[in-house]
Parts: sequence; C-alpha cells; structure tokens
Amino acid sequence: MPQTHLSPYLFRFYVRDIIQAITRMNVGCSVGGSMVNLLCFADDMVLIAPSCDGIKLLIDTLYILADEINMSFNTSKTVCMVFNP
Repeated sequence: MPQTHLSPYLFRFYVRDIIQAITRMNVGCSVGGSMVNLLCFADDMVLIAPSCDGIKLLIDTLYILADEINMSFNTSKTVCMVFNP
C-alpha cells in the first residue's frame, strides 16, 4: 500500500484563507494570460510580483494574515530573486 504524507494536505487546509486572500489581490505577473502572485507546493510558498512595491505589499499582507493564525516563517530559508526584463 502506498504511503500518504498528510503534511502537504494539512498545510493547504491550514492556510487556505491566506491563499485565497493573496490570490485575489490585484498584484502579480501575467503568465499565459493569467495573473499569478502565489505558487504553493507542499509547505513552500513563492510570492511573485512585477515590482519591489508589489512584492512588499504581498509580503506585508502575508505577514498580517499569517499572524492571525499564529503561523511563523523560517526566515533563514527565505530567498529573494529579481529578474530584469
């Protein structure tokens, strides 16, 4: 019988309101005609914005929403990347 790992499912359930709030924001990058600002896989989250102001708005919003559910982030694993067109 294959082993099922519950961690990604529990994380998704725990942060679903955060995911919905962030993805409804009008900040992100156009990818294939769709606006994308958050990618999630297992317990990892990636914020995407077209500017420093946009990413700051997403980070500030994520911080406020996460604080409401007593969620913390491992900042030693946090990375910021900038791509110039």
